[in-house]
Amino acid sequence: MGGEPGAGGVPAPEGETIGEHVARTCFTDGDDTPRALLDGLSRQLVDAIDCVRPGTLGDLPPGNWVMLDPARRPLVDARGVDDLLDAAAAGPGQLVIKWAYRDVAIQHLFYLWTLKGCDFAAPPGLSNHQNGLSVDLVDPEDWAATMRRFGWENNLPTDRPHFDYVLAEDEGTATLSLFAFQALWNRNRPEHPIPLTGEFDAATEQALTDAPLTGFREGLCDPGGPPIELPPLRGPSVAQAAWRGCDAPIPLIEGLSAQVAEVMRCADAAAVVPLNLCAGAGCLTVAAPPKPEWLEADTHAALVRASQRVGRSLSVLWAGRDPTLTWFLYSAQRNLSCPGDTAAPGASAYVTGRAVQIVGDDDPAVAAALEAEGFQRLDEGDGWLYPAGADLRPLAVYAFQALWNANRQDDPLDADGRLGPATQSALDRAPTAGFANVPCAGLDPPDGPAGPGFSCIAGCVNQACPGTYDFCTEQHGECAAVPCAGDADCDGLAACDDPGRGSSPLFYCDEGRCRRQR
Repeated sequence: MGGEPGAGGVPAPEGETIGEHVARTCFTDGDDTPRALLDGLSRQLVDAIDCVRPGTLGDLPPGNWVMLDPARRPLVDARGVDDLLDAAAAGPGQLVIKWAYRDVAIQHLFYLWTLKGCDFAAPPGLSNHQNGLSVDLVDPEDWAATMRRFGWENNLPTDRPHFDYVLAEDEGTATLSLFAFQALWNRNRPEHPIPLTGEFDAATEQALTDAPLTGFREGLCDPGGPPIELPPLRGPSVAQAAWRGCDAPIPLIEGLSAQVAEVMRCADAAAVVPLNLCAGAGCLTVAAPPKPEWLEADTHAALVRASQRVGRSLSVLWAGRDPTLTWFLYSAQRNLSCPGDTAAPGASAYVTGRAVQIVGDDDPAVAAALEAEGFQRLDEGDGWLYPAGADLRPLAVYAFQALWNANRQDDPLDADGRLGPATQSALDRAPTAGFANVPCAGLDPPDGPAGPGFSCIAGCVNQACPGTYDFCTEQHGECAAVPCAGDADCDGLAACDDPGRGSSPLFYCDEGRCRRQR
């Protein structure tokens, strides 16, 4: 469907863009979503999804429910329609739905309001609303028990009205939503095409900002069938999963995370060993649900010896975490205020392969055995660190980079074992279920220490550490004290300062800590 016709049957001007609307407005919680957007671009995007993959979304038929705003279309993933209707019929009153399916154009509007400090919303493609697997309800506390009975659960501690349908797997509808917008844009802006990635990349972000609220002159499937070939949908990415809940999804642990560990073993079989899973002294078990089952070789040997000292197996809650799993946990904590204190992958001890979390380590005998074998208490995750083991962070990051490059020749990474901005972006976009190809030959992991000592975490500058002189570094984490023994140890910190400054200020060592000269 194109724009509404003007005089003489000529399509009306496309009018105000999403970016222009945001520039003059500031609303919270989508309370003033423009009707022009709902009836215009949003309807075009729903039509595009119906065209390229019919039956993905379903309108709610009449029942014991009502939309808070009748202008918002009551769409959800077709697999959740019946259970939502049954929940409405069994509940304490009439179910009032604030939001159901929300296309990427509406989400981008909310996201831009978020950047202005008006709203709080995930970037387009990262909200489960783009999958049709979520609804936001009025009076959610009254409905929580009933919704849970029918497969709709609230697992987000910072978003109480939000319920996800947990009885259907995420099939990648959010990716399809972004792809549909990209294709719609290219049909109407052939002079400025954007890549058909299904990802919220820089080009797509700008295109969404420049898109007209009332829709384009031509719909994706006007006239005839879709002028595009639907790409394979890989399910959720790590970034999408990190906006949906606090628990690491099993497809990530058994899929992408397991693949990275496999590449690590292929690259250096002597450094990465599987846990010695058995019963009795000298054995390890894995606490449910399944967690990564590998460690750095010397760390594993010390843990086995600790088990022998105790005279029984030790139950491992967490062992080695590859960068994809750590990136998920770190992102979920930042996005959703999830419990825990996971450091960024470049700073996490678990990515080194030398950290482990043991069930029942409050038992004095267990703690004594671990300490006798050289383990030290670790603040991150209440675990234990074996400092004598090798630091596997460069190998772990390299393994992800090699895995990405084997599957994304269109967007290769420098396989240098460093967690720079490009690799962090790839971690966000990697599919939790894993890639099609897992390389195990021709691997050349980097030598040397674990990444650059004072390189910055992408998007984090010194000013993000209010009231301190701390820095944002891969080695020390966000807003961490950078230790020093002399002024030379502060070299290289200029990149972590305000990027708007034309020149680097001076840094100096003060009582064992790098500070910035004011």
